[in-house]
Amino acid sequence: MTNSDLFPKVLEHFVSFVHPTEEKQVILILDNQKSHLFLAALEFARKKYIPILTLPPHTSHKTQPMDRTVFGPLKTYFNAAANAIMLQHPGKNITIYNMAALISEAWMKAATPYNITSGFRVFGIWPTNESVFEENDDLPASVTDRPVSVSEQPANDQPVCEHDNEDVDQQVPGRSMIGQCDDNQSTSSVMQSECAASDST
Repeated sequence: MTNSDLFPKVLEHFVSFVHPTEEKQVILILDNQKSHLFLAALEFARKKYIPILTLPPHTSHKTQPMDRTVFGPLKTYFNAAANAIMLQHPGKNITIYNMAALISEAWMKAATPYNITSGFRVFGIWPTNESVFEENDDLPASVTDRPVSVSEQPANDQPVCEHDNEDVDQQVPGRSMIGQCDDNQSTSSVMQSECAASDST
């Protein structure tokens, strides 16, 4: 079963519990995992009155409730349980066969209704609170912004100059062709001024 087949089934399971209607729609908040972006899943969600809200990348520390109020305590409780086993059995390593018991003990302590609902509260999702964010909180998401493609051809009103003996690949990094044209034109103007001054003398 592929991701495109699995996520619609997850949505069907979600609908069977929350029963959204046109009058009582249910917002589903997701990360940007690519399996959430399949057209079939999005169309199913739209037909079942489930608006989907995706969170900006690299901002889970400020936007994903589970990361802060469930997974954080889960790590703490798991480490405590692992330390207890190692103290009770000195010299014995923790193996994969211990993991189910350790995770189970930590999960029951971390995934409480209070911790889960607290995640939505501290991030301002519910009750809605826009003041929990500052202007620079979404800056980590900017690292994956895609630059807008800009045509390399100069605009009609831009001066165009010819570089007779200069290869484009040998241009100075960080300087555009238009900038070099401006420099050349400025230099030419200075030379013409100096020649005019010499003629007048």
